Amino acid sequence: MSILLAVDDGLTNANYDMADVFFLIAAALAVLSGLAYATGNVGTVSTENDPAPRQRPYARFHAWAAALLAFAVGAVAFAWFLL
Repeated sequence: MSILLAVDDGLTNANYDMADVFFLIAAALAVLSGLAYATGNVGTVSTENDPAPRQRPYARFHAWAAALLAFAVGAVAFAWFLL
């Protein structure tokens, strides 16, 4: 309970310390990870007019989903260490 109060106190009173900053970084990385995972499967697309397979436009972003989530977990762990 004291961890949640410490984070809430820093965010509501604009009294940011390094733990609050790392919690915000972790939240942003988690959102980016979710967006990267939601972009679809990595694969190829072929159309009727263009039968040559092409890579999907967001395939590289999708491939980074696990790494972004790992960075988010690491940022949360480091923020807890700083509290």
